[in-house]
Amino acid sequence: MIHKNRHFKPLALTVAVTLCILLTTCTSKIPNANSHHILYLAGEESGNTQIWELDWETRNAQKLAQLPGDVLEYVISPDGQLILAPVLRTDGGQDLWMIETNNGHAKLWLDCTPDDCTAPSWSPDSQNIIYTRITDGTTTLWEATSDTGITHPFFPDSDIQAGYALWSPDGQQLAYVDPEGQVCIFTLSDADTQCIPAKMEARPTWSPDGNILLVTDMRLGTGFVSHILRVNLQSYMLLDLSRSFNVEDDAPAWSPNGQWIAFRSRAAGAAMGKQIWLMPANGVEAYALTAEPEFHYGPPVWAANSETLIVTQYSTEGNQTLWAISIATGSQEQLVTNGYRPQWATK
Repeated sequence: MIHKNRHFKPLALTVAVTLCILLTTCTSKIPNANSHHILYLAGEESGNTQIWELDWETRNAQKLAQLPGDVLEYVISPDGQLILAPVLRTDGGQDLWMIETNNGHAKLWLDCTPDDCTAPSWSPDSQNIIYTRITDGTTTLWEATSDTGITHPFFPDSDIQAGYALWSPDGQQLAYVDPEGQVCIFTLSDADTQCIPAKMEARPTWSPDGNILLVTDMRLGTGFVSHILRVNLQSYMLLDLSRSFNVEDDAPAWSPNGQWIAFRSRAAGAAMGKQIWLMPANGVEAYALTAEPEFHYGPPVWAANSETLIVTQYSTEGNQTLWAISIATGSQEQLVTNGYRPQWATK
């Protein structure tokens, strides 16, 4: 394994000391987490992209399942027992496949022909799934029970266009993207809908307690500008978390303990790759965890211990590798030499 040590600037050093106090320990080693795995996508010689898993303790990697086409994304059930993956068909659409995490057994869960089914999301109790169905260019939300696969439009009015939904942590609300690119919040108890004027057409991020939503908003500046907005779901007040106007901030990820937000950033219009940044959940004193403009980083993913980030590093030569970053020290460890789109899973 390859390790890197990061030297903080004075401000970052102050933040690092604070991190050590909050985490109760300050060690250069990336924390171990028994019985945890990192799932990721990797291409094969056959040309298909499949799901692989890396054992966090042993660092051994193996293919999780053999699916009949390219896997572009996947989601793990909250109980960690199942994975739902849209798999590409030869006609360009996607069907939904279900995979058992303990043995890699895979089955066709939902045949969507001739439609395209994508962006599935599990309910917190792992019993229901909401997904995006694209029919002749029209995007709608559909729901299904995980055990039967019986499916129906989510909204009683099946003509309502919406997509890319995520359940709230308590399962009582749904955040989705409307045709205008806005993020909307649908409350199941009273069918009330509130939309946030942020037009990035990107999935939002729920806080662990479900009281706050992070959304990415596109703005006009010196080139392309994108900011991360913090939305209080009690008042619907918006707070801009981006440190300056002319930045491209996106892909916010909330730590499981609710204390930190990791995200990607670069100066607006810069040729350099997006770097991984970190800020306390209140949005103050954001600082860079990586500073390697020759690399571009994918969306950060938190480990369950809220002390480690798993990221994809893309090189100009086309290589894509997985790295673990300790937020207390900035030390990095290369995990996989060929992989991307990581997710943390418990088995």
